[in-house]
Amino acid sequence: MSDHRIVAQEATNRLTGDPAGIAECLVRAHPCLQHVRALLQKTREELMKADFVEF
Repeated sequence: MSDHRIVAQEATNRLTGDPAGIAECLVRAHPCLQHVRALLQKTREELMKADFVEF
């Protein structure tokens, strides 16, 4: 098992008016033998719940 800290950064989106932002999340206890796609899926789920901070 391994833990992963993910930081995501978004640029300003002129089409939607969303400002630039940054967020981070943790994916804990990811099985090391699982395919990386499973880690990316869990990361996406966690980032969708994260609060992006404008900068």
